[in-house]
Amino acid sequence: MASTNPVMDALNYYIVQDAYTAQLAEAERSMADAFEELAMKADANAFAEFAPWVRDDTGTGLRKQTLAEVLLYALDYSNGPSITEAMQLILNAAYGNLSPEVVKAQARDLVERAGKAHARVNAEVGE
Repeated sequence: MASTNPVMDALNYYIVQDAYTAQLAEAERSMADAFEELAMKADANAFAEFAPWVRDDTGTGLRKQTLAEVLLYALDYSNGPSITEAMQLILNAAYGNLSPEVVKAQARDLVERAGKAHARVNAEVGE
């Protein structure tokens, strides 16, 4: 039976909403951590177990994404690193006057932001 108390209805709604928001935030943190853990292995061809499956190139089925694919897609998400930033990083590493430590810090920052962007778009909460 429906409640006739709008204050209690609102309270119940926000309790459920807050629980969902907390679960989603934890799912995002967990996915971003898994992304960073895989990135630390420095293997672009490694399978990203945390990422959604994608249709393979032949269209015959689904397959796991590689870390390279996850990174590539993350460069296209809003509020994440951009492809221009990635290209600039490559140019800095190849021809820039920055110290190797600065380039490494820039690369790690880009990877961390890509992981967070990926998680923000792809994390889900089970029902």
